[in-house]
Amino acid sequence: MGLMQLKDNITATVQFTPIPEYQAPDDQNRLLKYAIDGALTIIKPYKKHLYFIPLNNVSSSDATQIIAWWQSLSALLFYPDLTNTPDTYYTVNIVNSQAPLNNMFPFETIYEGTLEIREN
Repeated sequence: MGLMQLKDNITATVQFTPIPEYQAPDDQNRLLKYAIDGALTIIKPYKKHLYFIPLNNVSSSDATQIIAWWQSLSALLFYPDLTNTPDTYYTVNIVNSQAPLNNMFPFETIYEGTLEIREN
C-alpha cells in the first residue's frame, strides 16, 4: 500500500504510510441472485468503508494533529493511495474509542497506533 493522506478543510495535512501488513477493506462485496428463469442479478450493496490503519514512526507534530482531529470529531478528506490514484478521496471521521496514537516505547517523540476512520 502506498502513501496515504488526511486533510482538513483548512490547511492541515498529514501524510503517512501504513505498516507493510496493512490490507485495504474490500469494497467489492456483492450478492448474486438467480431468478427462476436463470437470469443473474448482481447486487452491490453500498457499504461505507471502515479503515483500520496500523501506523508506527509517526512524528510528534503529525500525532498531535491526528489527536486534535479525533477530539474535535472533524470531517476530513482521506486519500487512500496518493501514489496510484491521487484524485480519489473519501470524506471521513476518526472513530477510535480511545486515543488513536500513543508513544512508541522507549521513544518520547515518535508515536504508533491504529487509526480507525469511517467514511461519512
